[in-house]
Amino acid sequence: MALTPKNTDKSSEKDDPKTPEISPEDEIALREIDEAVRKEDAAEFAKKYGLPIGALVSVVLLSLGGYLFWDSRVEAALERESEQIITAMDYEDARNYEEVKARAAPLAESETIGVRTSARFMQAAAALETGETARALELYAQSAADDKTPQTLRDFARLREVLTNYDDREPADIIEKLKDLAVPGHALYGSAAELTAIAH
Repeated sequence: MALTPKNTDKSSEKDDPKTPEISPEDEIALREIDEAVRKEDAAEFAKKYGLPIGALVSVVLLSLGGYLFWDSRVEAALERESEQIITAMDYEDARNYEEVKARAAPLAESETIGVRTSARFMQAAAALETGETARALELYAQSAADDKTPQTLRDFARLREVLTNYDDREPADIIEKLKDLAVPGHALYGSAAELTAIAH
């Protein structure tokens, strides 16, 4: 039995009223409508959120600029103070103690902990060299009481304070001052334990 050939004519598919073709003119019109809708949405978004976003961006940029300016000023100040410390050390090596005290004095009030502590130690050492024991004691006491100074440096300042007028102190005062330094494991254990033992 002969098979009936299948109809390969696709013209009927093209003429199917359920799948109408979009003309080039209609396609262009749809693109223009879509573009107009997007522009309208963008304009609405900018109108609604443009000011807050702009303000936020401005704040971020101002904050960044302010930080960079502050950081550069801090770095410049630290560099300047470091140079002044080195100059004071040069005078110390030359045994010009009056100049050491004059150079270190403004640095003793520095916001930088390392600079402030170094300056106070240098002033105290210079004061001892010029016979100003009371001034040296005052400077060591300031460093020992400065809660922003690292504990090891505070302890060292306390040790130096005791050493400065050791012979004039009561044994009980020496032992009390050094009791928490004269413990095994402490960085200053050797010196503190020896001074405490002598006081006994």
